[in-house]
Amino acid sequence: MKKFISLNSIDFLGLSILGIIFKSGCKPDATTFSTLIKGQFLDCKVPEAQKLFIKLLVLKMCEPDNVMILTLINGLCKAGQSTRALELLHILEKKLDGNPMLKHITH
Repeated sequence: MKKFISLNSIDFLGLSILGIIFKSGCKPDATTFSTLIKGQFLDCKVPEAQKLFIKLLVLKMCEPDNVMILTLINGLCKAGQSTRALELLHILEKKLDGNPMLKHITH
């Protein structure tokens, strides 16, 4: 999957592979979604990356891990949205209260 992401083809190939993963009965994990989020940022699709992350949280598709959270924060900061990254971090602190991974990042 990372090969397709690095070719800036997240729209078609990356999401097609995600569809195949779902159809095969496998459950995508944090690594899969982190890769998709990173691909969105690499393709300058910041709003789409944010929407994907929020969708993961709302639908409880997978538990965000350190890599996923840091990928999102890194992507926002590199896109010049450090204020948004900080806001998101504060939201995550509240939403994921008690999550030892998030405590490790924020403290």
